[in-house]
Amino acid sequence: MRKTLGPKLTDSSWDVIQGGFDSGNYWIYSSASPVGDILSRLGVRFASATASVGEGDTRPVSYERADLLKDADYVVYYTNNDGSPADDIQKLFALRTFKELPAAKKHRVVGTPDFPPGSYSDAMGVVDSVENASRGQAG
Repeated sequence: MRKTLGPKLTDSSWDVIQGGFDSGNYWIYSSASPVGDILSRLGVRFASATASVGEGDTRPVSYERADLLKDADYVVYYTNNDGSPADDIQKLFALRTFKELPAAKKHRVVGTPDFPPGSYSDAMGVVDSVENASRGQAG
């Protein structure tokens, strides 16, 4: 995948998020999180929100701070096994500020049920989600 999609991965910026279990917040994951590590191995470049989180940490932020994701070309988030948004993240997606983000406008919001990956199979599920999203974009 790095060979076929390399430029699309390295020339794009990515953020990793999850709906918060605490009311009114979503979580931004670091590049050293399990999903971040997989993306790193694929050669992606992280956008400022994910890049600003300490190694292995998460950063809870208010849904109203969707603007923190403004420089991400892609946003990866957690879904339920049926593909529906998990952990109240749809509250973030419903906000006008989120809908106006470049990633949202270009339909580059990538869901994966394999978050956090607990096995090789789950890790490959994350790779598949990223590959499918990347292949679905013209540029």
